[in-house]
Amino acid sequence: MTAAIALDDLDLSRWIRPGAGIVFGQATGEPRGLTEKLVEQRARFSGSGIFFGSGFSRTFQPEHADHLRFKGIGGIGGLRNLATIGRLDPLPCHVSAVAGLIREGLIRCDVALVQVSPANRQGEHSFGLINDYVRAAVETASVVIAEVNAQVPGLHATRRCAATRSPSPSTRIGRCWKCRPCPLAKPNSGLLRTSLP
Repeated sequence: MTAAIALDDLDLSRWIRPGAGIVFGQATGEPRGLTEKLVEQRARFSGSGIFFGSGFSRTFQPEHADHLRFKGIGGIGGLRNLATIGRLDPLPCHVSAVAGLIREGLIRCDVALVQVSPANRQGEHSFGLINDYVRAAVETASVVIAEVNAQVPGLHATRRCAATRSPSPSTRIGRCWKCRPCPLAKPNSGLLRTSLP
């Protein structure tokens, strides 16, 4: 199944339900277009929990705790504001433990928001420089929403995902073509790609 959706028209409540567990890439791997949309639309999936690694954007602020719950490995970077006022539930662990905690279900991941490179000639994307616990999030989530960012380098990855080509920047739902069986090919899951201008 493939559908094109412009980022401005993206309604995340089609894929994110109230109370969902949401995980996304940390630091430069944060899909900023998607996380900004997540904050903007947060009332539509009230009670959802977000897990943070490190965060250096100013996307998430204390006032966003009106509908979202926050958990993370600490008040690193821009997350200091949430931690200082007690809105960030700390998970005392090393970042290397996060993938295992996601796979074990101790960090809930119903929806993974990831940032990927533009497609290569084979239509494959890479996670670029951030390829740590994001892989576990993609393997675990029932929905994967990926933002295609032209500034993300197309590095070799152990799992590559492909989607049909579109002549314009868009959001697409596709399926993983390279690996079978593949977590992205589970029934009722999808890869939602968002290209930014």
